Amino acid sequence: MLVNHDAEGDTFAEYTFILRGMSCPDCEAAVERSIIAIHGVYSVRADAMHEQLMCEYDATVLDDATLVTRIRESGYLLVMP
Repeated sequence: MLVNHDAEGDTFAEYTFILRGMSCPDCEAAVERSIIAIHGVYSVRADAMHEQLMCEYDATVLDDATLVTRIRESGYLLVMP
């Protein structure tokens, strides 16, 4: 899990995305680095075994659409409910 200690605010939102294509710890680290770099993201944890990406972020600064775009740009298949 990566945590952004510089993130500010107190309006937390939490979302778990289902991803296809992560197969190893390097994949987890790559997508975590990509997401934690987004302004407003507090923490992110990728889990290749369960094909999940858990993210906590400031909902007043960031929306799900921005996260979805960054995930897709990272090269992973996002499964929408």
